[in-house]
Parts: sequence; structure tokens; C-alpha cells
Amino acid sequence: MLRLSIFLVCILLISVLKSQNSDPNVLLIIADDLGIDAIEGYGIEGEFPHTPNLNNLRNNGLIFQNTWATPQCTPTRATIMSGKYGIKTGVMRPPGNLDLEHTSIFNYIKNNSTSDYSTAVFGKWHISAPVDFDHPFDHGADHFEGFFNSGVDDYYNWQKVRNGVESEVNEYVTSHITNAAIEWIANQSDPWFVWLAHAAPHQPFQIPPEGTYTIDNPQGNTETYRAMIESMDFEIGRLLNAMDQETKDNTIVIFIGDNGTPNSTSEYFPNGHAKGSMYEGGLRVPMLISGKNVERNGEIEEGLAHVTDLYATIAELTSDQLPGGIHNSLSLAPLLACKNEIDRSFLYSDYQDDGVLYWAIKNDRYKLIANENGNEEFYDLSQNVLEDNNLIDALTSEQMNLLSIFREEAETIRTAWSCADGIKNGEEVGIDDCNHNCSDVDELGFENIGCCASPDEPSVYYEYEEDNLRFIYSNGFPNHDYCYTNINQPSQMYHLFSVDKNPILSGEITNVVRDNGRPARYFGVAINGIIFAPAPAMPFIFENQNTGEFNWDWVFEPTNTMGDMMGQVSLDCASAHTGPQGYHYHGEMFEYVEMLIPGISTTPEAPDQVIHIGWAADGFPILYKFGPDKDGQLRELQPSFQLLKGVRPGNGITAPCGPYTGRYTRDYEYICGKGDLDECNGMESTVTISTALGEETFEYFYVISSAFPQIPRCLMGMVSPSFDNGQDPLIGMDNDGDGFLEAWDCDDNDASIHPNAEEIEGNDVDENCDGLILSSTSWEDGGFEIGPNPSHEWFEVRSNNNEVFDLTLLTMSGKIVRSQKIQGNVLIEDTPSGMYILKIKVDSGQSIHYKVLVQ
Repeated sequence: MLRLSIFLVCILLISVLKSQNSDPNVLLIIADDLGIDAIEGYGIEGEFPHTPNLNNLRNNGLIFQNTWATPQCTPTRATIMSGKYGIKTGVMRPPGNLDLEHTSIFNYIKNNSTSDYSTAVFGKWHISAPVDFDHPFDHGADHFEGFFNSGVDDYYNWQKVRNGVESEVNEYVTSHITNAAIEWIANQSDPWFVWLAHAAPHQPFQIPPEGTYTIDNPQGNTETYRAMIESMDFEIGRLLNAMDQETKDNTIVIFIGDNGTPNSTSEYFPNGHAKGSMYEGGLRVPMLISGKNVERNGEIEEGLAHVTDLYATIAELTSDQLPGGIHNSLSLAPLLACKNEIDRSFLYSDYQDDGVLYWAIKNDRYKLIANENGNEEFYDLSQNVLEDNNLIDALTSEQMNLLSIFREEAETIRTAWSCADGIKNGEEVGIDDCNHNCSDVDELGFENIGCCASPDEPSVYYEYEEDNLRFIYSNGFPNHDYCYTNINQPSQMYHLFSVDKNPILSGEITNVVRDNGRPARYFGVAINGIIFAPAPAMPFIFENQNTGEFNWDWVFEPTNTMGDMMGQVSLDCASAHTGPQGYHYHGEMFEYVEMLIPGISTTPEAPDQVIHIGWAADGFPILYKFGPDKDGQLRELQPSFQLLKGVRPGNGITAPCGPYTGRYTRDYEYICGKGDLDECNGMESTVTISTALGEETFEYFYVISSAFPQIPRCLMGMVSPSFDNGQDPLIGMDNDGDGFLEAWDCDDNDASIHPNAEEIEGNDVDENCDGLILSSTSWEDGGFEIGPNPSHEWFEVRSNNNEVFDLTLLTMSGKIVRSQKIQGNVLIEDTPSGMYILKIKVDSGQSIHYKVLVQ
């Protein structure tokens, strides 16, 4: 018996090569003793130093208008390095020592990034007490060049430590440190993270070298302080300009101050409300992020941010995604591309002064300052940013309620972990899921039931083009090992899909499921002919267990509930199973992709070429895991979803309760900018690929990812109705003229499956079970005759009604051999031996397919 098995796997070429430095460099610049009143751009009017390079970073980056640090340098540096508040590290004033039990941001990157990052510190360290020259290396720095104390006694004559070796330097410290950074960066071939901590503009106040500032003959501390800021800005510009364009384009620049402006140079905040205080003049610092991955250029971010957040932000930019953040650090990465994607409810800071612990906490308007002696101050910052009107003795009822919330939250932060910070920390199962009352405990399942069978039927797939449409024909049978349970054994179920060959984005999102939670359409089809149907077919929580009514708002997420037990989804080794729509993928397709490239499903390393895995229902290509990012670099692309924070609103009877764990699809939320991909797990980026129809270029593509949603749940283009759920499969021939091929039972050769099927005889039976009837000479359909079939070198097509029709002859791989408009009859000659598809399309639009064998 003739068996036909057609399987197309396209490993597709892209128009750009993978860069060795696809992961970004990070340059963190810390200015010493620089508050929001010291430079322009932070909502304060006054006389400011000339800072064209910082201005340029602001204009091409994101300005954080409401950022807290700590009142002095050491605790701020320890919080950035550890991602934890001082109360968690014990570093709450200088001098202080950040113990090695706290994983530094350097070591975090080294342990979690897919790239081998080089790390270096230039300038001030000041988080080891007593001084330990090995301390930077123990925390993961590959190179150290700077000083360990709070500052230098003389900017022109100071002691430098370079990788454990001490020497005297007679060069202005800001210039010297910049030179060292320029030299080190120029010698790097791997991506790098540089911690550049300037001494400036910390005292002693000394006039910088000529040519590095613009102030004419600076006099006094304030003018000299400004000149030092200008000199630092000059050196920042020199550092950036020393980078070649490729390095600069691949670098994220973060600039912050470590605490407020010193009282002796502050001209805005009241005396005693600057550096060293818990007032805004001591806590609020300038922060901006510019460079690669920053899309909000010149925008101001009014949301609450903390320098602690740099830990999680840098972690996400250089390594893996985090559930909101880590420790006390909330990732700001989504804000670099999208507005309003994260929300800190509170800012908190602590500090120890003369042995007394102080803390401050605020929301977007009100602020509480307190200490362990019971003293409290309460301010309305919207009306009184100078904090010279303490409201603590005249609070309204609303303010009294907020005071109570502030007290409770600050106590929780100092003694445990916050349940209102948007971060999965402490003993939380999800994000901010404390104090939930739910007896149910989610049992997730990530182990599939494995493989139990090998293909025993042919896998049929081919593409062809007509009227600017891509037609995809398949029998829906896997070409790889699979498994099934009970009667759900994969069987041939034929489909004929059509999509735009040149798809465009529609500007609208089309969901895979309907409003009632039921599947609306298939997402797409893989190039082995298996459909992507990620939406569950039924819910698992009942509104009324006695009547069996379903709550369609809550359905299991199949890829998180795999297994063969009650309440689990039996997905096989390819994250697939069989249902009414046939064999279909729910997840990452392990068995299939491992057949293409062994090990590809478990590695984050991008292959040399992208892997084209299928076509979406709107005509855009589907890639597996790896694709060109917005810079054209080939790497693993990350989705932009995370678990919701808090607890589910249900009661455990009509809807589930407990923390959001991923058991249900609704447990996830899309966060713009969290990853690389959009809401439909796609990306606007150019990819040029080789397909069955030739080389094609697309400006958008979808990705099958390792993390949720794995298979996208929506579409961005014009969706073809041929993928709609409930559409009859195309099996056999269009014998009744309804536009669909009939379903024939390949075991018994009878018409027992499709309700419109009719009994057929002789050669007309689909004896090869490939879905195409081998027409005999005597067989007629729709007023046409084909014969002889099988033929020898020639066959004839006759229209009994002398109709005008379009004739297309294709190979089984979809290549067009002949295409012409005919009236009446035509003789097909000089056709090479082989199996062909003959398509006849009449003016009414009806299409008829025949299988023709030329011997």
C-alpha cells in the first residue's frame, strides 16, 4: 500500500548575525552627596551647574522624579549592592560592613546571567569595615580601582588601591577614575557591569582642573561644589565618548546620587533638612536611566522608586525575570518601555544616628518620620515638600487612618517582609499573598505523562499559494512519538487552512477564547500539521457542584497542571493530547523540537538560526523560543507575564481562593515591558525566512516560549476564519459541494464519521488514508472528469458543462507545476512521474481537490 508522509521542518535564516554582546552592558554612576536640589530636572528652581552630558542622558532617557535613598552614603551603597534595606543588612550608617551572607548584585549576575559578565568597581567602596582589600572580590568584582574610605583627603593627592595593591596618585581623582574606567572598558570582549562611584562632589571642596568646568573663578563651598559637579559631568561625557558606537549602543547608563546635598551647600531645603536627615532633602536623590532598552526618552516618571530597586532592575536587565522583584527591591525594568506598569504603594528608608534607629515611610502624598524613642512627624508632601509644618498633632480622621497604616507597614518591614510591596519575598508563595484564609492548597504539576507510542500513520503537511493566500493542508497526525489515554488516540483529522501570505497588523487583538471562556479558535498550526490549541476545553471549578454548572472564569492552565491524576491534564511528551479537535499542542512541544535540534528545549543558548515552527491564524510566522530582538540580535525572547499579586477573590466553593500560583490561566497578568514580547507573545522585528514558498520577510512574529503563556493566547493580525473552533475538518473529497472534504473511516472504508459522507465504491475509497481520493477514470465530481488515473505521462481534465475554471497542479510539497485558466477540456502532458494535487476552482469560488498519480 502506498504511504505518503510529508513533513516540512524549516530552520530559517535571518538577515542578521548573532552578536557576541547581545546582553547589555550596565554602567552605574554614583555621585557622592548629590540631592535633587543640586542639578536641574527635578522640579526645583534655582541656580544649577552646567551639566550638558547629564542633560543629554535625561533627554534620551527616563527621569525618576520621586526616588529615595538613605541619608548617608554607606547604607545607600549597601542597599544597592544587596537589594535589602539597612534593617535587613545591619548597615544603617557609616562605617558599615556588608556581610558576604548577602548575595551582591555582582554575584547575582554571575550566578544567573546566560552571559559571562565582566564586573568592575571604580572609585568609592566604603561598605567594608574594617577595610578589607579583598571585600570587592568576595562580592563578585573582577577588578577594583579606587578607595575604601568615605572619600579622599585631597582630590589631587590620594591613596589608590588597585586590585589589592596600594599606591599614591597625584591626579584629580574624578579624572583618574574616569581614565581607569575607559581603559578597562576598552579591553572587554564580554558584556560588563561597571560600578563607577565618584568621590565628587563630596568634600573637601576643591576646584577641579581647568577646562572641566565653566564657572568663572568659583568662590566658597557652594560655587566650588557646583564646579565639582560640572567636572564630574565633563568626565561622564568623556567616558561615554571614549566608547565605540557599538559598545555605547549596547550600554544602559544609570545615574544616581547616594544621599541628599550637604547642609553647607544646600540652598533649597531648610537647615538640618539635607544630608544626614530623614527629610526629603536627605532622602530624595536624582536618578535617571538611559541607553539600550530605554524607550521612554525624555519622559518623567512620577511613581515611587528606591535606590534599592536598582538591584532587581539590573538583575532583570542582565539575567532572568523576577516575580516583581527580590528582597526589598522592586524591578523598574518595565517602566523603561511602558508607563504605569508597576506601582510601589510605599517608600521606606531607615538610618541610625547616635545609636538611635530612625525610619521614614510615605505614599504618593503623605509621609511619616519616626524613631525608636517614639517621636513622630507627619507631613503632607503635596503641600509642604520642605517639611516645615508637622501635622502630627492635628490629623484628620483620614490622616489618622493613614498614620496607622504607615506604622503597621513600617513595623512589618523592620521585623518581617512586606505584603504590599509587589515583590515575592520572605515566605510568600506568590506575590503579596500574606494572611489569606483558604484551606485549599494548590498542587501544580510540571511532569508530563511521557511518550507511549510511535507514529503508525503518515504525517501529511504541505503549503501552496493562491490569490495571495497561503493554503496549509494537513492530516493532523504527529510525526513524533506521543501518548494517549483511554480512547483519545491520535487519528488523522484533515484540515485546509488559509492565511494571508503578506499579513499586516490589524491594530486590534483577537483572543483565542470567547468572552465566556470557551475556546474560539486555534492559535495556529505547526509545520508538521499539528494545531496549536492552548485554550482549555473545560473549566475545573464548579459554580454549583450539585448541578454541575461551570465557572468559566477559572480554568486550569494545562502546562502547570500536567499529570495523570484526578484534577490534572494528561499532556504527553510534546505537551499535547487528543480531543474533539484532534491531536493538538498545549505547550512547548518538547518531543517535536527535540527531534529538530537535540537539547534545544533545555538550553538558553540561541542556535545559529531561528527555528520556524509554524503559522499563526493571522499568517505571521511562529518561532520557537529564539528570535531577533529589536536590535536584530538572535537570543531567547522572554514573555511579559507574571503572577498576579495578592490572593484570589473566591471562596473556594464557587471560585478558587488562595494565592495566585499559576494553577489557573487567570492567575497571570500581562506587564508591558516585563520581557521582550507583547501581550500576544509576539514582537515587531524583522525576520527573513525560507519557507515552502520561497524566501519571505515579515515585520512581526510570534514565539513559543518556555514560560507562560508558552503558546500565545491572542493574535495581532487579521485572523482567518478557517482556524475558528468548530470548523469542520477537511477530510477526503468535497463530494457534497459544501466546501469541505468529507471524513472517511480509514479502517472500514465506510462513511461512518462525517454526517454528510456518502458511500463510495472501488477506486474512490481513500485507501491510503492520506485524505485525498485517488480518482478513477469513471469518477465524476462537480461536473468534471479526470482520467486516466493512475496515468502514464498524460491525463485529461474535462468539464461536462464547458465551464471556465482555474486549474492548478501542485507537487505534494506545495510546489506549483502548472497553473492556467481553462474552458472545457485540457490535456495535461509531459508531467514527471509522481503524486500530485490537482485543484480546480470554478467562477463560483468552489474548489475541488484531486489526487493524481503519474506513473
